[in-house]
Amino acid sequence: NREVDAVRMGDWTDACLAVPQLCGILRPFSKRFHAQGMAKLSHFKGSTTSHPHCGPRDSQIRMHFTLALPAHHRAELTVAGITKKWQEGLSMLFDDSVEHFVVFDTAADA
Repeated sequence: NREVDAVRMGDWTDACLAVPQLCGILRPFSKRFHAQGMAKLSHFKGSTTSHPHCGPRDSQIRMHFTLALPAHHRAELTVAGITKKWQEGLSMLFDDSVEHFVVFDTAADA
């Protein structure tokens, strides 16, 4: 997996050069961001399964947005025991402090 911060502690990063439309959507809301908050972009490689984990605080909302979804056996997010399948073009929001994990069962080079 690869993660890149678009916003880190109030500063916009060069990652916005790769996703200008996303950063354009987020910028009007930046005054509402927590001073130590961030907007992080993640890329999941094929055959990825994360261990169940929780974020450090209940003031962080996480959004999973499926930009592109290759052929797969399983592609899902489980939060608090509820599993949802990834769907291209749709997002899922959840409290990061609640236990969650992903399963992305597809070719390793996807």
